[in-house]
Amino acid sequence: MTTQIQSKVGPPHFEGTCKHIRKDNNSIHISLADIIDNTYGKASVLNTPTKCDVNVTYSDDDQLNKITIIDDLHFGFLGLENSSVDNPLNMTHMREGHSNDAETSENGKGLKNSIIFVGDDTDIYTRAIEDDTETYYHVHFDIPEMCGRPNASESYEPTLLEKITDSKYEKCHKYEYGTTITISNIRKQKFVIIDKAKFENELIQFLQMTYSDIIKSRLLTLTFNGIIITPLLNMMDFSNKITQEFTIFQVGGEIKAVILERINASNNTSYLVLDFTTGCFIQSSEEKNINIYQLNRLYKKSDLTLISIHCIKDLPSLNFTNGTYIIRHGRNYGKVNYLKPPQDGYSNHIYNAIYYEDKSLNSLIGMDAKKLVTSGKKNPLMSAIENSLKFTTTQFRKECSKICKENAALKYQDDDTSSVCSELTAATVTSIKSKKTPIKKASSAKKTVLQSLSVAKKEEKVEVKEEVKEEVKKEEKVEVKEEVKEEVKEEVKEEVKEEVKEEVKEEVKEEVKEEVKEEVKEEVKEEVKEEVKEEIKEEVEEITKKDEVKISSPPSPPNPPSPPPIQKYTSLLIKEGLQKLYKLIENENDDHVLIIITEILYKYLDNCSHSQLNDVFKYIPFTNIRVQMLIEQVNKKYSILFDHDTQPMLGGTDLINL
Repeated sequence: MTTQIQSKVGPPHFEGTCKHIRKDNNSIHISLADIIDNTYGKASVLNTPTKCDVNVTYSDDDQLNKITIIDDLHFGFLGLENSSVDNPLNMTHMREGHSNDAETSENGKGLKNSIIFVGDDTDIYTRAIEDDTETYYHVHFDIPEMCGRPNASESYEPTLLEKITDSKYEKCHKYEYGTTITISNIRKQKFVIIDKAKFENELIQFLQMTYSDIIKSRLLTLTFNGIIITPLLNMMDFSNKITQEFTIFQVGGEIKAVILERINASNNTSYLVLDFTTGCFIQSSEEKNINIYQLNRLYKKSDLTLISIHCIKDLPSLNFTNGTYIIRHGRNYGKVNYLKPPQDGYSNHIYNAIYYEDKSLNSLIGMDAKKLVTSGKKNPLMSAIENSLKFTTTQFRKECSKICKENAALKYQDDDTSSVCSELTAATVTSIKSKKTPIKKASSAKKTVLQSLSVAKKEEKVEVKEEVKEEVKKEEKVEVKEEVKEEVKEEVKEEVKEEVKEEVKEEVKEEVKEEVKEEVKEEVKEEVKEEVKEEIKEEVEEITKKDEVKISSPPSPPNPPSPPPIQKYTSLLIKEGLQKLYKLIENENDDHVLIIITEILYKYLDNCSHSQLNDVFKYIPFTNIRVQMLIEQVNKKYSILFDHDTQPMLGGTDLINL
């Protein structure tokens, strides 16, 4: 004998969740961005400009004391009185906005994880406006107190949730609308500030980099300790750029195809398709374009743009130290190195950025739940990005190398000329002191320097020649490789064509077989229909003859019983009802037949319920059989004692009971 035991696993305790969050490799910059994202994300959905102020105070030893984030979002913090996952303070809270591409939040954990990670105490003051109803709230989280609670389920509840007056709200919040979040008792063992000025400068630079495009759009006004955060240089103003537009077709996170539209610095456009086997792009053909339209109907379509800009001509002082910026809906998530850093510094002058909107691409480009991007996860989209970056890097490095050498040569000449001038100046000063003319000495120094410069130029020419030779070799190798690839491609294409031909032949056979099967089925159906129609017609004639015999020679009982009292439920006579039913036998219009049956059953047989009639007729396949059965039931019900010409049909309930 076995005994069933009711388990009580229950939720994890908040203390364990807290420890897990605080072990993450997070930073105060990312935590602040998560809180700002919460404000900007909601504002962007409504397309409403919003203000967000970040204020930091310090203790006497210049360590973090409090961090306050203030916004003027009109409707405030909603749903604080909701239960379970519908409450925004719930750790697994999900809402409609998390699937909205306009919002940054995707998992609904950023704000809560941030306040747990940064400090031990958090206070939230908000004015919530929902359905024209205003409510003022104060929420307090005491993290150590919550971790010390004995009950796991209750450990997630805030330490305090209360409704407050508008006057108290106004004391704690500077704007007419919105929310103030204050994190205090900062974890000083985690966030140690060595140089306060450096800390603030790095934080301002991070906010500039993260929200630059959003600030330019005027949807967000961001300040730090009263300093307005200004946007960075608009890289799109640079003319020397290559734009690569990706169209990704996916289903359930699985990429089915990647199409590339590449626009170079000369505004020439080419279309390519990613080969999943090699991870390289191949030229798009007319046949492949047809397949693209089919993919567009079958799978989810997402767009992604890779912008590569060569800055050394316009602003050579810019240095990007490799990497590619990830920007979704205006929010910059930082840089990721899809390619191995080159040995030289040419690529430092190339700005690469990926722009996209669709949240479903986050994981495909390497973004995790903490909004950190890595290049570890390989997939067709990663291959497409890497291949495209190699293309732009190769194109720009040639130009960059040429410009760098020109600049270096100019600098070398300037340095030599400066050296000559220094020597001439020194010689002139000496001659004045000795009252001698140093013309020959100066000319000799100049001649020596020019000879040295000539030798240096020859040596540089040899070096450049070798470099150019290597580059030409590589280019020739690539061209030959492409030629061989095209030849092999044609051979493989013929082989594949034969294989596909056989496969298509089998598919066509199956399709034709199905079509023929349907045609034969229709023909047989018509034949069976005619046979059944003849059989029913004969049965009706037999029944009609029997009824006529009964009417012509009725039995003559000595004492015929008096007919039962008649309740006039309807205005339809027995004769009229039978006439209608007999006419249906000859009618081939199924829709009309069903209408007449409905009239007889539901309208005139008024006491018969809809469900009862359905139970009788739902298993009878043919309309004429249904009519015939109804005729038989009417004839059984109304014997010769009933006058078909004058008496009405009785209620349907009695008919069903027969």
